Amino acid sequence: VIEREHGGTVWELGEPVAGLAADTLGRRVGRLQFRVGVFQLLELAHQFVVLGVADLRRVEHVVQMLVAAEFLAQVLDFFENHRILISLSHIALIYNPMAGRLRRRPDLVQRAAEWLAPMGEVRLTPTTGPQTAGPLAAQEVAAGARMIVAFGGDGTVNEVANGMIGSATPLGVIPGGTANVLCVETGLGTNPEKAARRLVNECEPVRISVGRLSWPDGKQRHFLAMAGVGLDAIVVDEVNPAMKRRVGKVAYWISGFAMFARTLPQFTLRLAGGTSRRSFALISRVKNYGGDLEIAKNVSLLEPCFETVAFEGVNSLRYLPYLAAVAVGMAAKMPGVQVSPAGEVACEPVGGSRVPVQLDGELAGHLPATFHAVPDALTLLLPKKYIQRAKERPWITSPIR
Repeated sequence: VIEREHGGTVWELGEPVAGLAADTLGRRVGRLQFRVGVFQLLELAHQFVVLGVADLRRVEHVVQMLVAAEFLAQVLDFFENHRILISLSHIALIYNPMAGRLRRRPDLVQRAAEWLAPMGEVRLTPTTGPQTAGPLAAQEVAAGARMIVAFGGDGTVNEVANGMIGSATPLGVIPGGTANVLCVETGLGTNPEKAARRLVNECEPVRISVGRLSWPDGKQRHFLAMAGVGLDAIVVDEVNPAMKRRVGKVAYWISGFAMFARTLPQFTLRLAGGTSRRSFALISRVKNYGGDLEIAKNVSLLEPCFETVAFEGVNSLRYLPYLAAVAVGMAAKMPGVQVSPAGEVACEPVGGSRVPVQLDGELAGHLPATFHAVPDALTLLLPKKYIQRAKERPWITSPIR
């Protein structure tokens, strides 16, 4: 505009003026990861304005043009606050091609990309083996992915989450495995298409706490749903992989009943309220257990802590009445069962016993180990109904140690 006032040509001004407005806009919305292509869309409009500046005589008109860009930035801020997805960055769909459902129906991967397409560009990222999903998720976060969706079983979801801890990138989940505990817990369901469409239309990003398992050598691993010490980790460890592929989660029941009358390894469980000897402890962030039962009855993903349900008993026969009590929702009233909230749990083997630990349905290692609830660790896409229920009925209303 100023160059026009001094007799210069106006045909060169489209790019500089568009650049000024784009820079103003870019400073306001840089955190939304706008690409240069978005600003190029503004260029035609600015070119049109510049070509008609014959009547502009004062520099204040330049200010007016930049104020218009500032106004547009405020409009975009409004959209952001109302969760309108306007960023051009991609959605990374990390999937496990060996997960039960995907192994049988590989076409579901491409269909999942189509179901998620209303949210933006979807890039398919397959895992290449055990423990590869976490590094892939970390790479996608570093590359600026707007969202990461894990498509697989609970083990795949756990690995992806471990690669995202501490980031602001939202995680969504589509069920593709055996138990799909997290999807059942939150109401996403076990149908991949319905779950994907719920991610698009019914979910909101929420910061949640996660669990962290720490070993004495300094190694750590996080979990979203639960940790199991003792009995259920033995069951997980002894599941026949071929049978699991054929019959799904029924394989876990077969493995469990194969432990009939066995002597169970013992460990000490230390909570803020004291120490006891146990043969199974569930350290949970969710109510659902294995897709079929509820052992922890109170906790939700919005709570800042675990619900710890611990069982005593040297012989597995002791667990027959426990199982019946869990089935009717009365486990907390059984002698030998302790239920308590906890922010930290420590477990040590007794008498040199080798006591395994499972995280989110996968064998993770052995005791001794310590479990901590880590606040504000991950952004998870949750259905609005789940969020509302959890907020209406909070379990914990004061800090937990």
